[in-house]
Amino acid sequence: MSIRQPHDEKSRFSDRELETIRDLAREAEDAHCLEALRAAVQVGAADIAAGRFKSFDTKELLRDHLTSEQRWLAEGGSPTPRS
Repeated sequence: MSIRQPHDEKSRFSDRELETIRDLAREAEDAHCLEALRAAVQVGAADIAAGRFKSFDTKELLRDHLTSEQRWLAEGGSPTPRS
């Protein structure tokens, strides 16, 4: 959702220039998001390579684990991995 500023004769930019600026801002945000995603993938791949992951035999066991983690975080637990 974008907020459109009213355009009047005192504006420094034309509608086309404002749209170009908005496009550039979106491209910069997309690039930042892609960079963050790539960094997260590297962390995840390193964790898997080092054996820092859990696997679950059933979706119920996964659901129980996630519920436990959610409860732990809600009670003030740290979002960093537990040993």
